[in-house]
Amino acid sequence: MQTTIQIFGQYDLQVNEPVIGNLPAFQQSQWRGALDESTLVEELGQAQDLTDVEFAIRRYVERAERAVLSVGRGFYLVTVGKGKTNLSRHIAISCARGRAPGAPTVTARLDVPASLVVLAPAGARGHREAFLAAFFVDQQLTQIASRAAYPRQQFERVPLTQPCWPAHLKQQFLNSLLSQLPSAAAIERDRLARERARAMLAAQYAAAARVVEQQRETLRALLHEQKRQADLERERRRAKMPVRHKVNVRWTSWILRHGKRQRQEHTAQNVSVRIAGAVSYVIYPDGGEVRVATKNLEYL
Repeated sequence: MQTTIQIFGQYDLQVNEPVIGNLPAFQQSQWRGALDESTLVEELGQAQDLTDVEFAIRRYVERAERAVLSVGRGFYLVTVGKGKTNLSRHIAISCARGRAPGAPTVTARLDVPASLVVLAPAGARGHREAFLAAFFVDQQLTQIASRAAYPRQQFERVPLTQPCWPAHLKQQFLNSLLSQLPSAAAIERDRLARERARAMLAAQYAAAARVVEQQRETLRALLHEQKRQADLERERRRAKMPVRHKVNVRWTSWILRHGKRQRQEHTAQNVSVRIAGAVSYVIYPDGGEVRVATKNLEYL
């Protein structure tokens, strides 16, 4: 089972199951659930730098060790020698005769499958040391007592050492996590690359904004020029229209009020009238003007 956790929102950390030796998958699965990764996810999400990340990973490995031991997935340290075949190993483990304080010790010897033996570096005593799954050792020691032919051999054998998670397996698990971390130089390089990309993107946005603004300015200038030309053309046309100054006029208009057409009468005094065929323009002294149908216009 593998979990992917993001570091700094950019780098992926692949968290595999802790290494607990050559145990079959069904035996390894027995302790799943004893190790909660939510704390690691939270701590990595709050990490500010690589030091915080490394501390969080080391704390996670310590929790993994406690989880391994809490469900009986630990190992006993044993001495190992050649077995009867290439597929077996002969191991020896020091035990106490029963659980009474000060009980004498005895060496239990077992032939076990080689696949269950986790080798360790050579011990100080010159023997090849190894680790064997605690659940398997306890099972075999119980069977020795039950199969013993003589009553004096039918005693409980209790290993003198406590189950552990072998240091080299723990270190292997730690290294598998730490080896995935980017270096400080890589993080700085990626940061600079992101800054350059952001600066380039900002420059592109700014250039595009300038182009759009230039297009808007060009359009505004074009519309202004079109309006100016239209005003000039209108003034030229109006200059050619016949004009009557300082006249009094009256005209009628129709409006829609309450759903009915109603007639309104208007009068104007001391105005100018510019005649453009069927349409006339009544121009007030203040410059305002009203468009009126010539046929509805009456001079007073």
